Amino acid sequence: MKNIRSSFSKLICGLFFFTTGICLAQDVPGFVMPQVEETFMRYLNWKGGEETLVFPILTDVHTGWYSDRSEAYRHLGYMAATDRLFGYDFMANLGDIGLNGGEARNSSEAADKVVRQTREQMELFPGVWIYTPGNHDWDGGAGRHYTSQFLSDAFQKPSERYSDGNLHIAEGKAYGYYDLPHKHVRIIFLNSQGTETLGENYYTFDNEQLEWLIGVLKSTSKGTDILTFSHYMPHPIGRWMSVKDAKRPTCEVLCHLLADFVNRRKGGELGLEWNFKRSKGRLVGLLCGDTHCNRHIKDDGVNYYITQGLGFVDRGQMLPGQTHADFDLNASLCFDVVALKLKSKQVHSFRVGAGGKDYDLEFTY
Repeated sequence: MKNIRSSFSKLICGLFFFTTGICLAQDVPGFVMPQVEETFMRYLNWKGGEETLVFPILTDVHTGWYSDRSEAYRHLGYMAATDRLFGYDFMANLGDIGLNGGEARNSSEAADKVVRQTREQMELFPGVWIYTPGNHDWDGGAGRHYTSQFLSDAFQKPSERYSDGNLHIAEGKAYGYYDLPHKHVRIIFLNSQGTETLGENYYTFDNEQLEWLIGVLKSTSKGTDILTFSHYMPHPIGRWMSVKDAKRPTCEVLCHLLADFVNRRKGGELGLEWNFKRSKGRLVGLLCGDTHCNRHIKDDGVNYYITQGLGFVDRGQMLPGQTHADFDLNASLCFDVVALKLKSKQVHSFRVGAGGKDYDLEFTY
């Protein structure tokens, strides 16, 4: 099994990686290795001898929106190359690959090219990718519309061959879950563009998806840790100043049902009902992109965590508590390696590249 590897083998692979350079893809630039090596040593020092779940997150790549971002998609491949060190359990692409900006806004051929380039980079990692659709992933040029089925086929279903039958994608949807039974972890990935339109309510989770989520949470077995991913952050910490007062009812419902799951409560809203009083799993938290900022909060027992990824933001739009590390994507990485200590229930997010250890984050669940 790919994901069952000893710490010793990872360390040996890491030493091989940096003494020979052979494990790196040929097109990985020189700035990658020093940034990854420094982060890997922080991870080893924190890990100690405890078993971990470890994975990287990249989000908001926005390939091709501006001329200096035409090669941004390659960062997915740079991140994939670091598996030789960390031995990831899976990888996460939290969306906004860049299909309705720049050249891709006007040309269906350019949009298709972004899809192809993204898929090729993801395939450099021989394992499971978790993907969540972003609000800039639905439409390309010339009126092109990418459906949930298309996005799932492009970015999720190729992982099935690595999942040992443990990847479960809702039929015709872009959400599902992935079980890692040997580590007693369940990964749930959501679709925050539940209406499949780009109207005023495109940041949403439709009732069908929330009903599905309630069932998945209730069916999680005792002793299982649950980690949930979304592109959009439903909690208000994910807003920008210009949209802080936007009303998104199903986002509020999602936060309420997650809190009720953590606290073993019964509840219901907008025609949905749930009863988690006898539920057994433990929620690690909800990890998101979209805002292009860094932020963590624990609210009513739920950890909400935003990672900035490759997105950019006008600082005048940032809310108090949000941070953003400035960097040049042609000279720096910007993704997080997230590790869970499965026994002590500690989470540490290690920043690779932009901002370095100053943007590390630690919390418990």
